[in-house]
Amino acid sequence: MTYAQPRGPHTDSKSALLQAAEAAVAASPSTLPVREPRRNDRRRGLLPLLLIVGGACGVLLVARPSWLSTPPPLPEPPVIAEASARMTLVREAERIRSYRDSLGRLPSTLAEAGGPGESDVVYSSSPDGTFTLRLATDGRLVLHSTDNATEFLGASYESLLQRGSR
Repeated sequence: MTYAQPRGPHTDSKSALLQAAEAAVAASPSTLPVREPRRNDRRRGLLPLLLIVGGACGVLLVARPSWLSTPPPLPEPPVIAEASARMTLVREAERIRSYRDSLGRLPSTLAEAGGPGESDVVYSSSPDGTFTLRLATDGRLVLHSTDNATEFLGASYESLLQRGSR
C-alpha cells in the first residue's frame, strides 16, 4: 500500500489525514470476498432441535399428563339436576300450550312448537288434547298437561337460585 506524497511545501495535516483515510477505505476488508455460510450448515443446526421438539410432543401426546388437559366439569348435585329437569319440562309445556292456543291444535313434535330440534324431552300427545312430557334420561319425572306447573316445580326455582352461592 502506498501513500500519496504531499504536493507542495505548505501541505497541511488535514490533507494528509484525508489521503490516509482514502487509502484505508480502498484497502478495507469490505472489498475482500466474504464466505457465505452454506445452506446445509443452517439445516444441520436445526435438525437436532426439531428432533428434540418432535420427540417431546410425541411423549406428551402418548402420556397425556393431567396438567395438559382441562379436568371434566364436576357433576351437578342431584337436587340441582332435578330442578333443571323440572324447569325444562315446564318450559317445553309452555311452548306446546302457546302453540295450541295460537293454532288450535297440538304440535306433532317439540320442534314444531319451537323447541330445540335435539332434546332429552320426550313428547307424546293424546287425541283428547292432552299431552305428556318426560325426560329420556330420567323416566320417573313426567309432566302431564293437566298438572299444575307451580306444584310440579315445587322448590326448583329456589334451588337453582342458590346454585351460584354454594
